[in-house]
Amino acid sequence: MPAEGAFRATMFLSNKLKPQLTLCMKIKKLGSILKYGRLFAGLAGLSLATHLEATVSYLGVSAGDASSQEATLWTRAVDDVSNPVALTAQVATNPAFSGTVLTYSVNTDTNKDYTAKVTATSLTPATQYYYRFTNGSTNSGTGKFKTAPAANAAAAVSFAFSGDCDGLIRPYALASQVPAKNLDFFMFDGDTIYETASSGSAAVTSTGTIPGPTSTGATSNQLFVDFSRKYREQFLPVNAGGQNCLQPFFAGQGNYTAYDNHELGNKQYINGGAPAGGTVGSMSTGAGVDARVSSNDTNFSGSDYLNRSTGFQTLQQVYMNYQPVKERGMISAPLDPRLDGTRQLYFAQQWGKNVLFVSTDCRSYRDIRMKTAGNADDTGSRADNTSRTYMGVTQLAWLESMLLAAQQAGTTWKFINISDPIDQIGPIGGALSLSNVPSFGTGSTYAPVSSDGGKSWVGGYRAERNALLKFIADNQIRNVVFLATDDHQNRINELSYSTNGVTGTQSTYAKVPYCFEVVCGPLGATG
Repeated sequence: MPAEGAFRATMFLSNKLKPQLTLCMKIKKLGSILKYGRLFAGLAGLSLATHLEATVSYLGVSAGDASSQEATLWTRAVDDVSNPVALTAQVATNPAFSGTVLTYSVNTDTNKDYTAKVTATSLTPATQYYYRFTNGSTNSGTGKFKTAPAANAAAAVSFAFSGDCDGLIRPYALASQVPAKNLDFFMFDGDTIYETASSGSAAVTSTGTIPGPTSTGATSNQLFVDFSRKYREQFLPVNAGGQNCLQPFFAGQGNYTAYDNHELGNKQYINGGAPAGGTVGSMSTGAGVDARVSSNDTNFSGSDYLNRSTGFQTLQQVYMNYQPVKERGMISAPLDPRLDGTRQLYFAQQWGKNVLFVSTDCRSYRDIRMKTAGNADDTGSRADNTSRTYMGVTQLAWLESMLLAAQQAGTTWKFINISDPIDQIGPIGGALSLSNVPSFGTGSTYAPVSSDGGKSWVGGYRAERNALLKFIADNQIRNVVFLATDDHQNRINELSYSTNGVTGTQSTYAKVPYCFEVVCGPLGATG
């Protein structure tokens, strides 16, 4: 559908033609049928040409996944007849787009909710660029991004990260302040939308239930329509004349983005590596399995994976439609069916010789989030299962190889984006009590997070967490910093691991040298 501004432009053109159309009627009355027909055809052609050019409307712009020579540019553009729109992306080193201007052609895709992405190539390292999209004389807003310094360049790096934009907090006043920081990049660490209701926005159609499966749920079309709407709302004002939510934020700097539980509906699909289960909605698989049953804790039984179900892939595609994420193709891992043939979302980017930035995919391959009979997170002994995986075997091995190579190359800092925290808050399988701390008072607990939930590494995936941290410690990989959000609070913690692999016994834990995690509070969510 055309935007409101585009609709007004259409009405304006129609009103301007009224005197001419009245003239045509008078000519017809005089009997000049041929002359009238030619004049009307000419006016109709003029109206159509002007109309198509004047009614293109842009939702916003964003740039992401910058390397030293490339960046992915994104927009959404519609006209009043809902056809694909031919666009030209312009990239220059100044906001006036004077001098040398690089151009890249792209069309919006009606199957992707009229979004478009194009890769800007042949860029110069360590350079500030400005970009926009054009259609005739109709331009989008202007965005900016920086390319990464060359891998051997000694360069300072300034970046920020956060996540969690719940529609309840629209229009996200905090996010509007980020562009003024002039960052090298921003890491949007998941939950770029919430599926829940907020002012002026209905909740999406349910995708099923947790902890047990159900055949009742959204169809693939409902998932596409409802979640696309949620992404569009993140660019639009809540009230007329108000802040355009995340529109200025996304345009304000280059971004790296990841997805987490809310982009996947916060139900069964959040566990992409769990068994696919049976029918849900109009889809043959995707109902998932019962998280209360311990035999479902791992998925090595030959069952298909949720990440191959139509529902999961629909939600993943909608996320890709609306984020400036580079299309990296499909993973070829014949010996790892959990990853083989899936979309590659994890990557590493060197940012000068002092920084390696690693972005992981923490949703596509993980085993199920375990539940008790009462539907609480089960963070007890089941989480010590050595067969459970959070990242998938192939991605974990890749991450370890990236860290080891960076250490051997002399890269000082290794920043790793993860969707859920890897630090430890409370005792294993329990909550942290602060009743012995006078300032908190008797019976007080740490708030807002008093225990390690089932979606965190230590709460539900302890063995794989331990293997990664032990690898870092054993190989003396220094200055590893994990970046996480999701807990809706700010904290910095050193990390510990079990030296002998007995992850359920806290007395076996020791500190990982030169390794810690930063958890950042939300851009716009409660907590």
